[in-house]
Amino acid sequence: MATTELYGGAITAAIPAGFVDASMFREIPDTQEVYVSQTVDDSILVDLMEAVEGSSGDEILNIHLKEIAEINNVTNYEYSRIFSKEVPVAKIGQGTVGYVTISIEPARKWGREAQLENSADNLPAPLLVIILAAVRLERVSTDLLVTFNTPIVSKADYDRLVSGSIENFPERVQNGLAFVEQFLKTVEVKDWSLFGEH
Repeated sequence: MATTELYGGAITAAIPAGFVDASMFREIPDTQEVYVSQTVDDSILVDLMEAVEGSSGDEILNIHLKEIAEINNVTNYEYSRIFSKEVPVAKIGQGTVGYVTISIEPARKWGREAQLENSADNLPAPLLVIILAAVRLERVSTDLLVTFNTPIVSKADYDRLVSGSIENFPERVQNGLAFVEQFLKTVEVKDWSLFGEH
């Protein structure tokens, strides 16, 4: 992973090798940075969002997951969280943590309505695995979000995901979680004027 300048250098963080800046070939909102894998259907999104009303990590994550689901045309009943943890975000400030969760939802936005391979449970395919971290930047009333998206298409991978054991997760999900944790350990705000501070 290499330290990468985000938002014109106002924020820096580690981004994995093999991911390219999507703004080179499509328009990206000013509040967002998007990186896509050159080899597989994985993506990384960094978002600066107005802080949501939740105060606990669970509340903050649930509100943001619900917003992501709505953007992806997914209802409240179609996605589920399977894992959560907290990671220190030392370079932002002492006591700052990243709230991390893994969620599964149908990848309906991609227009695919097939079933998972080898599945008798009528599970949609692909399923989108969303590894989301939220960092509350108190001084600027902003939630910094980093999301790693990866699809799963087999019932075997689905079963490994819902087993509850991180060691059993599919390799791409384990890699995504490791990336999100590394992002949180390396993310640093270099220029707070990005948020309107002078």
